[in-house]
Amino acid sequence: AEHIWGRIPEIGIDRWKGAWSLLDEDGKTVPPEHHPVALSIKGRKVITQAEFTIQQPDASAKNVQISSVPTFDEFGNITGVINMLIDITEQKRDEARQAMLASIIEYSEDAIISKSLDGIITTWNQAAENMFGYKEYEAIGRHISLIIPDERKEEEQLIIGKIKNGESVEHFETVRIDKDHREIPISLTVSPLRNKKGLIIGASKIVRDITRQKDAEEELRHYTIHLEELVEERTTSLNKTVVSLQQTQEDLSRSLEKEKELGQLKSRFVSMASHEFRTPLSAIKLSGSLIDKYVPNDNENVRKHTHKIKSAVSNLTSILNDFLSLEKLETGKVEVNFENFDLVGFA
Repeated sequence: AEHIWGRIPEIGIDRWKGAWSLLDEDGKTVPPEHHPVALSIKGRKVITQAEFTIQQPDASAKNVQISSVPTFDEFGNITGVINMLIDITEQKRDEARQAMLASIIEYSEDAIISKSLDGIITTWNQAAENMFGYKEYEAIGRHISLIIPDERKEEEQLIIGKIKNGESVEHFETVRIDKDHREIPISLTVSPLRNKKGLIIGASKIVRDITRQKDAEEELRHYTIHLEELVEERTTSLNKTVVSLQQTQEDLSRSLEKEKELGQLKSRFVSMASHEFRTPLSAIKLSGSLIDKYVPNDNENVRKHTHKIKSAVSNLTSILNDFLSLEKLETGKVEVNFENFDLVGFA
């Protein structure tokens, strides 16, 4: 009583109400007149296994099962009550844990399946129904090979072997089949199930459908292959372009070399021609001057023609000088001669 109430009443002095506070299943405080003891006395009856929560002085709580049995004398008068309290706190906690676990199993998106060591299915949640198409009543009691493809039967033996040794299997990727024999890629986690004595009595499986993951991986694989092909194609094209550019560069170099040779030939020709033409032109000009000297001054026709000869020679000489100037410009041999001149007249 001391353990359950959390206090020690003064025997012979305290009136009945050992518990600091009594709460019903809804957490509401139960008035003293509704305590099992009071109801037993008022009704002259036995109250059995009534469940309450006792609030202790330190604010902790105990779940209890209360039974109240009235006692009578030989004349039928009530002489007292025998009150029995059973501490069911751990039991309630276990029940809460079991309820929570059951809720998790029931509403999990992963299929949660348990089986015995000989492979007989013992539990089958809603997600397992959705994944494999078998209702709970169709699956429980049948062998786990119900969802294992024939070519993967040996996997079950390997898994059971590990479970019997107390080992777990985590994130094992494999394939299972549904009711319509459609293959489903899954990730499997298997753990040993033990009884209260710690003996392994079965296995618990968490099965996750990884179809989307595998589809994504396959799509990524195809994309990678396509990307590699594209890179290879672009690399080949780039190599061809590089080869073409190299060929073009070589052709351009040859063309530039030829053009350079032609330019040099042209420069040499212009220089040579200019100098070679000067000799006969000088002779012609000199001959014209000699004709003027030896011909009588009154012969106007001769003077007119010699003047034309001299003018033509001067024009040709000027043209040759221009050619030489162009040649000097191209070879960078220009000599600048500074002179004063009338800028306004020039403009």
